[in-house]
Amino acid sequence: MPSPENNPHSPQPASVSSAPAPKDRAPRIPTTELRVKDTHRLIASKYSETGTVLSRLTPNPDTLTSLLEIDDATNDRFLGEGGLLPGIGIHELVYGIRYAHIVNAAFTHASPAGGRFNSPTRGAWYASLDRQTSVAEIAFHKLRALEEIDWPHEEISTSDDYLADITSPFHDLRSPDPRSPDPRYPDPRYPDPRHPDLRHPTHPGAPRPALEDVGWTTPESRGHTPTPAAPSLQASSERLPSAPEPLISPAHRHESPFARYLRPDPIPRCYLRPQHLADRLLTRRSNGIIYPSVRRPGGTCLAVFRPALVYNVRRGARLELRLHPNRPFRPSQAREVPIPQP
Repeated sequence: MPSPENNPHSPQPASVSSAPAPKDRAPRIPTTELRVKDTHRLIASKYSETGTVLSRLTPNPDTLTSLLEIDDATNDRFLGEGGLLPGIGIHELVYGIRYAHIVNAAFTHASPAGGRFNSPTRGAWYASLDRQTSVAEIAFHKLRALEEIDWPHEEISTSDDYLADITSPFHDLRSPDPRSPDPRYPDPRYPDPRHPDLRHPTHPGAPRPALEDVGWTTPESRGHTPTPAAPSLQASSERLPSAPEPLISPAHRHESPFARYLRPDPIPRCYLRPQHLADRLLTRRSNGIIYPSVRRPGGTCLAVFRPALVYNVRRGARLELRLHPNRPFRPSQAREVPIPQP
């Protein structure tokens, strides 16, 4: 019987000199247990109307029926609820609850280029912890759309504020800056929320996440190939494979380890890396991501990956936005307006 030293199938000690140096190592991503109420998602008011917007096109009932049949055949939400979309299954969508169509639409009507944390084939429920952040986020994208078509006039639109409760563990990109004198409040872009149930992992009263990797049952230090294990939502941190990225510039050497996922531009190129991250997290049964708002310093946003996790949806206030292309958006350009009664 061969000794362990001569047995080619026995684990051999790892050689430090022969081990390849890690390249662009993906950061560990902690999870935070969220228990928040009244998150905010702004949706164009026309989608809150009862009936169909197609009724504005014709008073003829027969013509309207034909238009509805065409709409049903091409509407992504109806296709998704019929199990005909590749990115999301029929059993993931929600039914029989209030505003189910609003929730399902967020996951079935994905942008052709996708969003920051969703692909073109599967949407996500984006929301913010405060209404001001949601206003800043949608105002940015509306202004960008107007500038792309060189729209010269003031644009007035209304959006409804949909409130929802979130109670699940989320992957947390609110990373502290290690150079900060006080790690609890690292930078305005990466705030430490004061909500008692939304404490940052570095908060003195919050449990610190473990730093071991998720998905490996055998440590690399043992010198043999690790054995993959089933993913678990109970894990407190996760290291993910990263997509190829150019060398980090000197200006970015000391920024947050998660800044690569929060680049403000260029759109949609800056979405490639966070979409890759979201895809990896989704396949590992992640519920979603909590992250610093890119469009409003100090704000916090959520990307919910699964429709069933959007609880207790209800409609809040209606907001009117007055946007001026090629001018910075100011909070005073948004105001509450009454909702017409049927």
